[in-house]
Order: sequence, then C-alpha cells, then structure tokens
Amino acid sequence: MLSIGEFAYLGGVSVRMLRHYDALGLVVPAATDEWTRRRHYEMSQLPRLRQLLALKDLGFSLEEIGPLLDRTLSLEEMLCMLRDREREVQAGILAGQDRLVRIRERLRLLELEQEMPEYTITSLPALEFVQLQRTVAGSEEVSLHIGGMYDRLEAACDRAGTSPVGPSIATYLAGDEGLLVTAALTVGDPAAVLAADPTVSEGREPEVSRAATLLHEGRIQDIGVSWQALGNQLAAAGLELHGPCREIYHRLGDDDGGWLVELQQPLA
Repeated sequence: MLSIGEFAYLGGVSVRMLRHYDALGLVVPAATDEWTRRRHYEMSQLPRLRQLLALKDLGFSLEEIGPLLDRTLSLEEMLCMLRDREREVQAGILAGQDRLVRIRERLRLLELEQEMPEYTITSLPALEFVQLQRTVAGSEEVSLHIGGMYDRLEAACDRAGTSPVGPSIATYLAGDEGLLVTAALTVGDPAAVLAADPTVSEGREPEVSRAATLLHEGRIQDIGVSWQALGNQLAAAGLELHGPCREIYHRLGDDDGGWLVELQQPLA
C-alpha cells in the first residue's frame, strides 16, 4: 500500500488534489485508517489517476470525467476522443487567431484616429466632370467597385484621345436605396469621352459655401478611419452635414501607402 504522499508523487499531482478527487469519488483510496483517517492507495490505481489527468488535459470537466473513467475506455475510444479534441482545439486556435487579428486591427485604427489632425472650415468650388455611378449597400462595398469604375473612365478617356486635367474625384450620397458612389474625372473634352463610352455621363457638384475638410495621408485602406475621425469631430462640434461628401485624390499611392486624399464634407 502507498501513502497519499507516495501516490501523489508517483501520479504527478498534489496531495490536495488527491483529496479533492477522493471527495468527488473519482480516485477513492483503497483503504482509509479508521483512527487516523490517513488514506492509502494501491499501485493498480495509478492507471485510473493517469487517465483522469489525460482527460482533464483534453479539456473535459471533472463532472464529465467521472462517467468516462467508470466506462473503462478502450484504447480505440481514447484515440477517437483525442482526435475529436484535437480538431476542437485546432478550430479554437484558428478562431482565436482570427479574433487577435481583428483586435490588433481595431487597436491600430483607434491609434490612427487619435493621430488625426483637426478639420478646417472652408468653401468648395463647383466641379464639372465625367462620371460613372453605382449604388452599393454600404461603405464596406465601395472598395469592391470604385477601382473598376475609374479603370472604365480612364479607358474611355484613352479611346477619346483626352486626359484628365485635374485630380480624380469621388462623391458619396447616402439614400434609402443605399450609398450612391460617383467616380469622376475632370477632362478637357467631355463630349469625346461620352461618345467613347455611352455608360459615362456628365456630372456637376455645385459650389459649397461652408464645408469641413481633412487630409488623409497614408494607406487608402485606412481612409474610413479618417472619415470616422472627421465625423466624430463634427458631431462633437454640433455641426450638421449637408449634401454628398467628396474625396479629392491629390496623390495616388499603392497598398503600402503614399495616398494623399482631401476629405470634403459640406455643412448646413
């Protein structure tokens, strides 16, 4: 017979845990001294203790482990359980990694927002351009379409033998049907571009007497953060938005950065 200390040492657990397992009926001493209440175990009980610890490491609760121990699991059953648990743990790791990516992205965006400059109040000139328009469900869909819209506009300009004479322009107007997205170019010969592609139309934005502007510099993927920061600043100042917002692309970059875009939000 083994004392509780010896059995705990051989099983790789503490005496306190052995007492806990005894209280739950999971690993009961082979004998208990009537007078001293000292617990004694047999070597033949070690496999049960080790199976308990293995099941615990697999993530099973002590309430789940009791019935499993009493069934005297076969090697094949243990292998099946291990494989099932492996798949669950792997899925949990992948889900955790996905959450970690989202958390880090949210932290980065919040840090970017903190670094945003204050907006300025100014007037906006009237704009005349050739345009393509598309209604999307929301701002999250803009990036799926706007690049292709500019490609079509530039192809029409090439066929017409004309070139843009200013920065690219985008406007956004929220409505009941979704978000109306306009991709626009100012060109020297609008009629030639319209003739080159009948899906292209002429567009115009009126002069705006009062608007908030903010420069976005860096990655185009982060432009939503700049819009959010501008919106938060305007809300804090109690200013009311009015009309479609504009983006003026002063400098084009790539996925790693280099963009310089002026955000323009007309105010009431």
